[in-house]
Amino acid sequence: MDLVAVVVRWILSGFLVCLFARVLLSYFPIQPGTMMAGVARFVGAVTDPILIPVRRIIPPVGGASGVQLDLSPIVVFFLCFILLALV
Repeated sequence: MDLVAVVVRWILSGFLVCLFARVLLSYFPIQPGTMMAGVARFVGAVTDPILIPVRRIIPPVGGASGVQLDLSPIVVFFLCFILLALV
């Protein structure tokens, strides 16, 4: 395995960790000014450049109760795993 493949795998793996953290953090209320707010801000800064364009293609799905399900993290997870398999 060459150096480029190793670096790409590390970057994709780090991105997947950030994406997973973002999904987990979305289930909890985060108070501004706390350490978790800083973590959420960092995770958002890492994942937003990928998630925002995917959200334009696949908008959140709305239910009858008004709750919307954002499918973009699921799509990005699959794409990252496919890229990891190809590298």
